[in-house]
Amino acid sequence: MLEKCTHLIEFRLRDSPLNSSIDETWLPSSPFILPRLKVFEWPVDDQHPVDRAMLQYTCLPALQTLVWVEEDIGVRSSESLSTFFEHFSSTLSAIQIHNGHCGHSVSSYFSKFSNVKSLDLKRCDGIFMDWVFDDLAWEKCLVGDQEMPVLPNLKSIYINNLNGDLDQAKVLQTFRRSFSQPSESSIQPSLGSPFRIEVAEFKVDWTLEFKEELIKMVESGYQVELWEDSKPVEWLPRIAKLPQKVGSVG
Repeated sequence: MLEKCTHLIEFRLRDSPLNSSIDETWLPSSPFILPRLKVFEWPVDDQHPVDRAMLQYTCLPALQTLVWVEEDIGVRSSESLSTFFEHFSSTLSAIQIHNGHCGHSVSSYFSKFSNVKSLDLKRCDGIFMDWVFDDLAWEKCLVGDQEMPVLPNLKSIYINNLNGDLDQAKVLQTFRRSFSQPSESSIQPSLGSPFRIEVAEFKVDWTLEFKEELIKMVESGYQVELWEDSKPVEWLPRIAKLPQKVGSVG
């Protein structure tokens, strides 16, 4: 029935459908477009017939926010999953991943999301987070004919209630990503907004090496911030604002 809702702007499904309640004759059997949908939330179980049909046939050309909720069995790379992300356009700007616990599942498609600015990770386990930060720290993708880090326009990562540990070396490398250039660089015109990582609902024992390296980055002019529970960490200097140039008077 969803394919008939062409004027739908926001769709959120919080509970997975039960197998016993599904009449598969009602499931889509060919691609359909939801041309105005901007927010899509789905609890994904790629072994369920409804989920497979949705992943394979849904096209969301105007999508801005994807809320991806993984079920207990996890979601692995598959043909249906690949097809789902192939149908995305450049409008996607925010991704929320809940309960991620399957290494290299959704994160393996990050290279397709060149305009995403915010990434929220909630109740994800350590293995999943390790894959995510490995991709963010080291993986590259092509944007046009230019090689860039995956999610090249990413400006914020929010991590809530992590079930595991963070690899601080990978987090530090993520801060060093090529788009977080020193403030005096004229290469990136959007550096007015810093790159921020925030953790909430759990405590990270940041190592001395991590702290020293991040402090050096800020003192060198890098636009980076680290927050814990809605406020910046006390040990990291605040980003200094550059003096604005005064134009000549004719």
